[in-house]
Amino acid sequence: MERLGRRAHYLRLAATVLLILAAAGLFVSWQSLRSKHLAAEKSLTQIWLALDFQKTMIFRQVPLDPDNRPQDAATRRKFDDAFGELRADNLATRVQAIQVVQGILSPRIPRANARMNAEFPVLAAKYARDLTDSMRDIKNSKTSYNSAVSDYNREGKSFPWNIAHHLFGFPERLVPLK
Repeated sequence: MERLGRRAHYLRLAATVLLILAAAGLFVSWQSLRSKHLAAEKSLTQIWLALDFQKTMIFRQVPLDPDNRPQDAATRRKFDDAFGELRADNLATRVQAIQVVQGILSPRIPRANARMNAEFPVLAAKYARDLTDSMRDIKNSKTSYNSAVSDYNREGKSFPWNIAHHLFGFPERLVPLK
């Protein structure tokens, strides 16, 4: 009888140790996924700030005028919708919105620089430098985001991270920026 009591005690002890190790593994997985997810969110927020700066600077010089052309009105609606989605909770939605906003703003940068050069030649160099800095910030933030996404997606395929995805409600995969 005494032998059975010891065996049961050792089995309970072994089960407890295994549960503690499993819980620790899940906690480490959760923490790692969370940190990668937060890094991706931080990079998207930095991109949003740089795009907001660009929007302000570019539309001062090259406004979208919905009164003059119907295509400008449609572009403005598309831009406003996409710009609003830059603050969405879903990272995939934010990535798509970034691509739409950049597609609308990027072609206007040379026209805004030219107009600034014509109207305010003294300030044009600073204006161009500020826009260039914001484009560099966006590029660096994209690189940081894509690195975090790559790490997140790679970890998500292995044990115990793949369990943590489902258990803690993380997205299974994050979408990289182009």
